[in-house]
Amino acid sequence: MDKQKIALSFSNAATRYDQHAQFQRDVCDQLLSVFTKQFPKQDALSVLDIGCGTGYGVKQLNQQFDASIYAVDLAAKMVEFAKTNAPFAQYHCADAENLPFQTQQFDLVISSLALQWLSDINQAVSEIKRILTQDGQAWIATLAENTLFELKQSWQSVDDQTHVNQFHNIDMWQQACEQLDLNLDVIEQTQVLHYKSVLGLAKDLKGIGAHNVNQQKNTGLTGKQRFKDMQKHYEQFRDAEGLPATYQIIYIKISKK
Repeated sequence: MDKQKIALSFSNAATRYDQHAQFQRDVCDQLLSVFTKQFPKQDALSVLDIGCGTGYGVKQLNQQFDASIYAVDLAAKMVEFAKTNAPFAQYHCADAENLPFQTQQFDLVISSLALQWLSDINQAVSEIKRILTQDGQAWIATLAENTLFELKQSWQSVDDQTHVNQFHNIDMWQQACEQLDLNLDVIEQTQVLHYKSVLGLAKDLKGIGAHNVNQQKNTGLTGKQRFKDMQKHYEQFRDAEGLPATYQIIYIKISKK
């Protein structure tokens, strides 16, 4: 993953992000619903949201916890937007692989649909371990490798370039936690969204800044023709509800042994 491209892409999407982010809000709500059933609220004195985006999760955390809330995001304009949208947190523009916090500073770490952009899971998990208190917990929602498989297969029918972001598999998270002597619990879910057309899906992905950051863009007539060819291949997946876009979501709980 190219971090500069990721940061720029999401910064550019900051002002329009919420218009296209219903799926992201749904996943965040599900993550919060799962962990609040298990995490004693009175135990959270300091909470961190990694990849805070426009501040949706920060707002939810503020409603549920009487705690000091911190938030980080790689995209500077996302941080600026979140400061206005949810001003009660302390914000930092920072990389999840190099967090600007003290050792054992947080009782609770939350991250919803942000860590799939990591290039080094081990380093990020190591940072989470470092900043968690001994009895602290980290709750993460992230995307796995089968996400948007329909779009991937449709592009593979056209050429051999990388057009869709590549995400980590569950085994990689398990290996990272094993190497760092951490407890790991995983829940896997699949959610399917439907669109009238591929253009609708592409518009949503671009709207939240999640269009392919690995892709070397095709320009001109050749690129346009390839996109049309890809659309034709995507039609084979159409069902009664429209064109499906499948997301493989993994909800992760990390704690110290």
